[in-house]
Amino acid sequence: MYEKYLKLLGEYISFQSISTDNTFKNEMYQTAEWLSKTLQDYGFKTELWTGSECNPIVYANYIHDPKAETILIYGHYDVQPAEKSDGWDADPFKVTTKNGRLVARGIVDNKGQNLIHIVTIGELIKRNALKYNVLFMIEGNEETANPDIPTIVAKNKKKL
Repeated sequence: MYEKYLKLLGEYISFQSISTDNTFKNEMYQTAEWLSKTLQDYGFKTELWTGSECNPIVYANYIHDPKAETILIYGHYDVQPAEKSDGWDADPFKVTTKNGRLVARGIVDNKGQNLIHIVTIGELIKRNALKYNVLFMIEGNEETANPDIPTIVAKNKKKL
């Protein structure tokens, strides 16, 4: 499972999903589409939610049993800018190892964490070992205090 995680992590990190700079708008959409496809590959049904100002929010659900408990996992795929002049030793959008640690922009906040959840839950689904319903809501504007979140959550309250 770790090798699969590393492969997917490299793909995920490679998207320059910088929400604070509109020149990366296309990367934001590509990242959301990649997340959607990755979740679908594990059996999730997905939707992309948009608001008036925000980048797409990836909503995904996997219903194991309508009577089972449901877990909602929130995360974000947007990252802060990263330049070599900021002190990066290598390309910040490529996973590298430094002193036994994985290093890349977004690997700690928050791409690495939400991908751990996706892969782990996905593998449980593949093994028919998941006992819960799982929802994901992964947004692309956490770094910019998403002004559309209250409206989008209210609009999709029943799904959440």
